[in-house]
Amino acid sequence: MIRFDRRFLTGATLAFALLGLSFAACGGSGGGSPTAPPPPAAGGSATISGQVTSVNGVSPEAAAGSRSPSAASAASASTVITVRIQGTGLGTRTDLEGRFSLGGVPGGDQVMEFEIGAVRAPLTIPAIQVGERIELTVSIEESTVVVESIDRSG
Repeated sequence: MIRFDRRFLTGATLAFALLGLSFAACGGSGGGSPTAPPPPAAGGSATISGQVTSVNGVSPEAAAGSRSPSAASAASASTVITVRIQGTGLGTRTDLEGRFSLGGVPGGDQVMEFEIGAVRAPLTIPAIQVGERIELTVSIEESTVVVESIDRSG
């Protein structure tokens, strides 16, 4: 018959408990692999809004205003621009004056994409901060976004 000293069992139990806690602290992966960043906190996003003043030298207002009412309706599809944040599923469309607003934009470097017809023009917004408000005024020349002004606050 094998006998164990009570002090040995208490020490062994404590050692196994500490070992278990150390594995839990490492995520159970042995501590060698990186962990995913925590999800953003509620309300942890930024807002980007602004206006596209022209596309290849023509303002959205002029394109819509220079036509008869029935022609303006048909032309509105060509003067409305889709604005997206790549890789997020966030997107909106401009109004006829080229204004847009996107909420829920995650922090970090983000690429906005302006699309009108077959033209896609990307714009990188670096280091977006949670709670930040970004106001842009841009124009689109060919497939390039030209930043006329940018105001970052928050």
